[in-house]
Amino acid sequence: MKREEVKPDSITFLSVLTSCGRNGMVDMGQPIFDSMLADYQIEPSSEHYSCMVDMLGRAGRLKEAEKLMSHSPGRPELSMLQSLLGACTIHGDVEMGERVADALMEMEPNESGPYVLMSNLYAKKGNWEKVAQLRKRMRERGVRKDIGFSWGTRVT
Repeated sequence: MKREEVKPDSITFLSVLTSCGRNGMVDMGQPIFDSMLADYQIEPSSEHYSCMVDMLGRAGRLKEAEKLMSHSPGRPELSMLQSLLGACTIHGDVEMGERVADALMEMEPNESGPYVLMSNLYAKKGNWEKVAQLRKRMRERGVRKDIGFSWGTRVT
């Protein structure tokens, strides 16, 4: 695009950042994200921040993802938090996972995803007491996991 002198728009950046994230190309995606405002005067939207949080989280750079999320316009959105919680589960970060899951449970108290992912994370770490507590809390709140539905498919 640079060679052809085609100016990218917001959607172009979203596509490129998504592709970088899915292919583990953080070192390419980060400068592209940074260039949006610096080189093209395009203010990154919450969707761009979500892509970056997902990209960093997939790469195991959870602290960077959380820090970037705190700089996004407005309050962190559902998709950012879902991506970060999924990354916490994959990379075994219980402390951050608890913070993110709590935020998600506050936003959508009847959504089973954060409960299930945290239960899986606790089980992965062998903390069966926490698994039991979380399942009890789900029952008390009337939260049910939809059979045959994977919440992870909703994560960007």
